Amino acid sequence: MPGTSGSSTPVEPSSLQHTGQHTGGQETVPSGQPTGSTTTVPVASPTTTGRSRAVGRRDVTPYRRQPDRALAWCCRHAVFLVVLLAGTALRILAQLVLSPALPAAESDSYLRWFTDASGSGSALRHLLGIATGIAVYALLLRWGVWRWLAAVAAVPALWDSYLLATENLASPDTLFVFLTAVGVLVLAWQARPTAVLVVSSGVVLGVAATVYAGRVSLVLAAVLFMLFTDGTRRRRLVGALLAVVGFVLPVVPYVAWSHHVHGEYSLTRGEAVDDSGIGAAQQGQSQAADPIDGFATLLHWSPTDHAYPGIGRHLDAGQPAADTLVSYQDHGYTPGPLLLGGLLLGILAGVGLGRAGSSALRSVCMLTALLPAVVLLGPASSADLLWRSMIPGLVLWPAAGALAITALLRGRRGPSAARSQTDDVDRAALSAFRERYGDPTLAPVVVVIAAYNEAVGLPRVLTGMPSTVCGLSADVVIVDDGSTDDTAAAASVHDGAYLVSAAINRGQGAAMRLGYRVARDHGAHYIITTDADAQYDTADFPTVLAPLLDQSADFVTGSRRLGRLHTRDRFRRAGVYVFAWILSALTGERLSDTSFGLRAMRAEVTAAVTLNQPQYQSSELLIGAHSHGFRIAEVPGTMHLRAAGSTKKGGNLVYGMRYARVVFGTWWREGCPAPARERAPAMRGHPDPAVAPPPPVQ
Repeated sequence: MPGTSGSSTPVEPSSLQHTGQHTGGQETVPSGQPTGSTTTVPVASPTTTGRSRAVGRRDVTPYRRQPDRALAWCCRHAVFLVVLLAGTALRILAQLVLSPALPAAESDSYLRWFTDASGSGSALRHLLGIATGIAVYALLLRWGVWRWLAAVAAVPALWDSYLLATENLASPDTLFVFLTAVGVLVLAWQARPTAVLVVSSGVVLGVAATVYAGRVSLVLAAVLFMLFTDGTRRRRLVGALLAVVGFVLPVVPYVAWSHHVHGEYSLTRGEAVDDSGIGAAQQGQSQAADPIDGFATLLHWSPTDHAYPGIGRHLDAGQPAADTLVSYQDHGYTPGPLLLGGLLLGILAGVGLGRAGSSALRSVCMLTALLPAVVLLGPASSADLLWRSMIPGLVLWPAAGALAITALLRGRRGPSAARSQTDDVDRAALSAFRERYGDPTLAPVVVVIAAYNEAVGLPRVLTGMPSTVCGLSADVVIVDDGSTDDTAAAASVHDGAYLVSAAINRGQGAAMRLGYRVARDHGAHYIITTDADAQYDTADFPTVLAPLLDQSADFVTGSRRLGRLHTRDRFRRAGVYVFAWILSALTGERLSDTSFGLRAMRAEVTAAVTLNQPQYQSSELLIGAHSHGFRIAEVPGTMHLRAAGSTKKGGNLVYGMRYARVVFGTWWREGCPAPARERAPAMRGHPDPAVAPPPPVQ
């Protein structure tokens, strides 16, 4: 009879994951391995047939062979590896066809060991150029930028023809850009950098200031970053002071050395004219009389105005690849409007526009946007070239744009994610449930069924309902969603079924949410969902529950593509493929079926996920589980033709359009598909004041 499945006080579902024990009866819930691993393993169980797949970020596995781990890493970063290999190939080509490094005006003034015009000097600069691109990619991954977007943002650092040609100049530009990128990476390694990181970054930026003329303004960007970080005013001011201290450490000895050697207190000592043809005398038209003009120059940035003079004369004509490299120099540059767009996006996100407001991403957006700007606006020597002052922007402004996109889209969840999960209809239904059954303790496994006008098909479903699943007792909760037929009567006559009646029809999503609440509040540890029309096979219950019991997943969905589908509707079949591809692209998970009604999940999943959709709830539940970091698994499932009744979801076209609206709406609401603060290593353990409180369940 209902209410007799157990007598002890129910255990909180969250505690089950750690203890593996159920105290509401005599059963013991199997425990698995501890969670926390970051690898992915296939779900398998003695009761599972066919293929199965587990997806997620915290799947458990005892060990994975090193080659498998390396291959998995390469697959995750495949886009960047392609970009990196192409950038490396360009540098190998330049090293082969270009003559030894072209001298610049600063060749005798900056770090002779680095700007030596020997052949090894250009090779070292090419390596630093590659390292700069890697540093940019690492920075973006630290802050939760999508891997593909991070790879795209690293393209200018690795492919831009100006940077490639700069690496063949015996000048400090390549070293300066590399040190700047490393300084930014160290400073922004954490959302709240430690004193060691702040001082270390200041030291690196200080060394960069000694390499390139008059770039003391670099320290301003570091100070602004510290002032934009979260924390008390004292913490921010102390961080800014530490950045200045670190910056001064290499600058003061260098200035003292300059006075001792040259008789003047100066960071740099450069000539205005160069004998080789690459100095300021030949580039006088490009000198920065007013650095502000540099931003306007971005709108019509072209290789014709800023190319290196006479580089073709320094190519080895005997090399057939020389013409290719010259042609690439004319076309392989980063468009100026793109750089300006990255700068503006970084500033907008930095000041807190939209979802970026109060997010820790603001500080790093402002850092990557403003640091190249202060370099451009900083004091320039008479020999300084405007286009060379823009070189840090080629590296950091695309990164600022990628960070800004992440902040604007994924700074936080949407306000509807905090909507109350209980309305007046729910409260009335819960009150009626307590009056009818008291306060029962349900079995460890609860099957939740939403029913609307299913008086004909529901008895067949209940007749085949098992009393145990995988050795655990199972109860059934039926939510009558305002039916106008005898659905409630059909549910009441079944021994072992609990009936929850909603006064009005609201849709399957609202009914399932109410059923989850009843199961969760009355001691269920695992929840299985199925339909009231006998489309899903109860023989698949052990298949979907097994991955939960062995702790390899938190949410398991069946898949008709991995199992069997009995339908002649080609439109619906095509829709399964299309939406599986869309959700796989949106979430990064490999999914084959997003609307299968037979699912199993830990009870705590239903408490964490926001469920606002009244009807098309399957994709909302799936995306929500992914967004909150729960491990998702797919297993084979069977879908039969309807035994009775008709669909309540409309025709194929209406169903598809509404389902797509829910998919994209939920993805946007949950943070595309999750707030960066929950995924970014730099913000791990860092509370975000912009995060809305969890939706109330009372």
